[in-house]
Amino acid sequence: MDLKIHLLVDEKGSPVAFTSTPANRDERKEVELLLDLVKQHIDDIISKEILPILEADTMYDAE
Repeated sequence: MDLKIHLLVDEKGSPVAFTSTPANRDERKEVELLLDLVKQHIDDIISKEILPILEADTMYDAE
């Protein structure tokens, strides 16, 4: 089975959250899920009056 790995990292490139889905699923649908997974992290950063910087990417793993 082919997979897509969806990764969200912080401004230092450290992983904050990830999900994986079948390769045939639209990765855009994972954005909201990833943000839900890090909501508390984002709220903590904002409470310190710091603008959170998050980057997301997807990786396709085919065997």
